[in-house]
Amino acid sequence: MASNEESGASYEAQHVHDVYERIAPHFSSTRYKPWPFINQFLLSLPSGSVGLDAGCGNGKYLHVNPSLYIVASDRSHNLLRIASDQVSQRRDLRHSAVVADCLNLPHPRGRFDFALSVAVVHHLSTRSRRVGAVRELLRCLKPTSREVLSKARSKRLNQANTDTEPEGAQTETSHDELGWDLGGPHPEDGGGSKALIYAWALEQKSSRRGWDENHSQDVMVPWVMQKPARDAGDEAQEGDDTVTLNRYYHLYREGELPQDIRDAGGTLLASGYERDNWWAIAVRMG
Repeated sequence: MASNEESGASYEAQHVHDVYERIAPHFSSTRYKPWPFINQFLLSLPSGSVGLDAGCGNGKYLHVNPSLYIVASDRSHNLLRIASDQVSQRRDLRHSAVVADCLNLPHPRGRFDFALSVAVVHHLSTRSRRVGAVRELLRCLKPTSREVLSKARSKRLNQANTDTEPEGAQTETSHDELGWDLGGPHPEDGGGSKALIYAWALEQKSSRRGWDENHSQDVMVPWVMQKPARDAGDEAQEGDDTVTLNRYYHLYREGELPQDIRDAGGTLLASGYERDNWWAIAVRMG
C-alpha cells in the first residue's frame, strides 16, 4: 500500500493500471451484465439527461438507457477501446468515450445531470486520493440548491408511507433505492443532479472470499487468465499456460464511503449494501 500521493500514483500504475491494460479482453468477457440497482438508477433518469461514467471499464452501463447521453472515461486504453466499440455498434447510442484519470477529469465544473463511479475508488491506494476522486466526481455535477433539497425532502418524506418498497436495497434509514425518499431532489423538482458511487466492501463474510471486519482493508486480488498465444515455433511447457496478475483493492468498511463523501464536500442522500459492495448517492450543494 502507498504512503503518500507520489508513491500512490506509481503504486497504482503498477498494481492497477498496468494490470487492467493486460487483462482487458479477458476481464471484459466476464463483465457484461449490469447490476440491477445501477440499472434502475439509470432507467429512472429523464430522457436527454447528460451524465458521466468515470471508470466505465468495458462500458457495460452505456446501453442501459439509450435516451441518456453519457461521457464515459477510463484510465485503461484497452478497456476504453472495447467500450467505444460497443457504442459504435449501436445506432441508438449517442455516447462518447475518452481516456481520463478519475482524479483529474477533463470536464468543466457543474455540467452533468448525473455521474457514476462503479468499482473505481477502491483501486486508489491512499485515503486522500480516494476522497479526491469523490470530490472530482462531485465537481462535475450541477449543484443542488438548499431550497430545492429542502422542498424535495419534505415532498418525498410525505410520500414515503405510500411508496412501493423495492426489493433488495438497503439504506441508512429507508429502502428507497434512489434516495429520493430520504430528501433527495427528484428531476421533477427541478433538481436531481446526483452521483452514484460503488466500492467493494470489507464485510463479505458470506461470499466466497470470506472477508469480514477483522480482515485487512488493503488487499491484492489475483486475476488468472490464459497466456497469450505463442508465436509459431514456440514450444509449450506443461503447467505454463496461465498467468496470475494481482490487483490492488482498498476494501471499504461500513460507514467509510459516506464519510469520504462528506469529507469531499458532498451531501449524502442515501447509502447501502449490495452484491458485496457499499454504495452511496450524493449531491453537490451550490
